[in-house]
Amino acid sequence: MYAVGVPPLHYSIIEKNGLPFFVNNGTSNIFLNLEPAIYTFKVDQSCGDSRNFISDVAQLPSLAIAQQPADMGACDDASHDGIESFTLTDQNPAVLGTLDSTLYTISYHLTFNDAVSNSNPLPSVYTSGNAQIYCRLKYNNSTDCYDVVSFHLIVHPYLGSQATVSMCENESVTLTPGSGFASYQWSTGQTAQSINVHQNGTYTVTVTQSYPTATCTGQFSYNVVTVPAPVIDHLNIVDWTHNENSIEVVLQNNGAGNYEYSLDNVVFQQSPIFNNLPLGQYTVYVRDAQCGGDSKNAVVLNYPKFFTPNGDGINDHWKVKYSEYEPNMKTSIYDRFGKLITSFTPESMGWDGNLNGRQLPSTDYWFVVVRQDGRNLRGHFTLKR
Repeated sequence: MYAVGVPPLHYSIIEKNGLPFFVNNGTSNIFLNLEPAIYTFKVDQSCGDSRNFISDVAQLPSLAIAQQPADMGACDDASHDGIESFTLTDQNPAVLGTLDSTLYTISYHLTFNDAVSNSNPLPSVYTSGNAQIYCRLKYNNSTDCYDVVSFHLIVHPYLGSQATVSMCENESVTLTPGSGFASYQWSTGQTAQSINVHQNGTYTVTVTQSYPTATCTGQFSYNVVTVPAPVIDHLNIVDWTHNENSIEVVLQNNGAGNYEYSLDNVVFQQSPIFNNLPLGQYTVYVRDAQCGGDSKNAVVLNYPKFFTPNGDGINDHWKVKYSEYEPNMKTSIYDRFGKLITSFTPESMGWDGNLNGRQLPSTDYWFVVVRQDGRNLRGHFTLKR
């Protein structure tokens, strides 16, 4: 009997770019670290059979071809810092494709140069904001056989917010987080984009949004509060001055809404206090942008500094201007010696400069005014003839 066997094959290179070049590779059919060139490979066996093959190494496919992975996405959490954790090694299967994972080493880097030089590899779990990551795929049996691809880390903005929503008394308000979300789930059980509510309380809606790299959820919260229409309780008036008169509006609901104030119903201000007012009659207005308004009349009082009772119809009588708006006011006039000359109420035309039908002389006179709120105000004026 004879044993039949297959003679071993031997591999070598005999030419490079048409010139003699010899590499004996023994029984291994894998040639490493070849420069791009046209080589003549020789395969022979001990039985004498021999064949030559010409191959352009520059045209041979690389043993390290990394596949392009998809971008990685994460949903920003309620901290709103735009930073999330990514498991970079989850990209390994996509980068390898059909390659044998036991023959390759994969690393991740922040720059292309780091990937080429295999410097500063990133940890498997990497915390980052939006960034571009470079992946290095290296063939283990060679020092120079590698490929580099890149992908992006994307942190999708947090979906959600908190807000206080004002609602007028006996009315309703519509709540909506906006359009464009994939789904809406309200705390009321409704699934519409918007809901209409009639009661105070906190309402929340959970929304979802689908991105190419992630599906994110978030929550919008609305604290609905009833804002009563403004009602003026009273006015604090500081008057009887030359240029420091003021009116302060005091509301029954203590200003619970976003109210504005005006003296002409045209120009409004945020402050309920009006300063530096000349004497005169005013109408004070308060309004809410949504829930109506109120108004109240006011008067800023002061007294004339002189009068001229000469019968020309101008300044012929002395009295506190606009005093008719305080019908219970009482005014008393005295001469320089403190003698009472006359007293009168706002319905009167005032003092005509006479006492018992006799004209009093031009000089200064004193007065005491008892205001409707009980205040006593004193001063003096001049009679001019």
